[in-house]
Amino acid sequence: MRYVRPARRTRKARGGVALGASVALATGLFGPVARAASTPTSSDPPIAVSGTLTDGTGAPVPGTVLLMLQPPAGPPGTTNVVPVAASQQVGADGRYALALDPTAPAVAQALADGNGWVTFTLVAQAQGLSVDTMLSRAYGPGPAGSLVATNSHLTRGWRTRDGAPRPVRLELQAGAPGVRPMSAAQRRAAAIGWSHPDEAYCDETVLSSTSAPTVVGELHKWKDATASFTYGQTADSDIGAQSRETNGDWTVESAIHISNSRSAAVSWSGGAANSTFGRQLTSNFQYEDQLWGGAYCSFQYVRSVGWNGGATWGGDVSTWDDQCDTSPYGDVYKAGTSLDRNSSRAHDYRTGATVFGLGLTAQSGYSTYVKQHWSFGTAYTNHWMCGDHAHETTSAIVYAGPDT
Repeated sequence: MRYVRPARRTRKARGGVALGASVALATGLFGPVARAASTPTSSDPPIAVSGTLTDGTGAPVPGTVLLMLQPPAGPPGTTNVVPVAASQQVGADGRYALALDPTAPAVAQALADGNGWVTFTLVAQAQGLSVDTMLSRAYGPGPAGSLVATNSHLTRGWRTRDGAPRPVRLELQAGAPGVRPMSAAQRRAAAIGWSHPDEAYCDETVLSSTSAPTVVGELHKWKDATASFTYGQTADSDIGAQSRETNGDWTVESAIHISNSRSAAVSWSGGAANSTFGRQLTSNFQYEDQLWGGAYCSFQYVRSVGWNGGATWGGDVSTWDDQCDTSPYGDVYKAGTSLDRNSSRAHDYRTGATVFGLGLTAQSGYSTYVKQHWSFGTAYTNHWMCGDHAHETTSAIVYAGPDT
């Protein structure tokens, strides 16, 4: 896999829609859901995604925004009917806000399968153009006992300071990646505002499915120390998904959260205590090549649908070690001390997996399920540790060495 990270200091001499509009939520497959009131209460379905629909200049435009749950994984040849789970007619101010009821059967099942996370496709249509993207949301406790939706805690800029999902601007500009002309069927459906939200919007067919090694982190240590990295009991990664118009170029990348439940964890250790070590760490994830067709769809996705397991070694990245004593982010750990990481983002690998000929991004987060541990011996007084662009307690990558 191609390894790319930001440059760092090296050691010298070493080498849409108006909010007042109604929000239609799916019935039938998704179960009956009341429409969202203009003044939210603790009993209202939580807003899954909100933002602004704009043209290429950034000006708000009226149109239609649709939300569809991603179908469950299946073997090649599986076909799923994908109804519209929520839709909204966008007013002149371009603002939209779509809700999903986490107690509706299909949403509840998706949350159970994803350990509290749900992935959906968001489609915007305006001025004869259409664009789609994938997003993930987690549901958790909010004010007054309500449930609220949050976005990935990993990807930079996805959450506001109070933890709410950042607004998503859906930009429709002719010729831009992922923006395509609306079909005649889409124009007719947009004209009536999807007043029948249980109508099928797309048919999704699994063209191919494969398991592929995916970078979940990396482990660095220096001499006179032991180190370990644990991933599980649930996956905790944001993995890129690519899309294209059928038979077109792969031009649009989204980031979705993979957090399927598992009963076991996998772990790596950094070799003998008297040795140095710096390697990427990979585990296997399942990926699908999906074709979305029907009267209203003509696009294709490659995305991850779950974590499989396995613990293997990735690329050798040890050349980044033995520089912490000259780094502005270096810190000393005395003999007999230790360091643990179980919070904050890990590194965003621009090519964390290669699947169906495409390079996909991958980023894990230190959390309850993703941990690193270092124990420092007594052969040296000082053991240096540092981060890439911050100190090792908060940085995306933790480097090691030297000992002094």
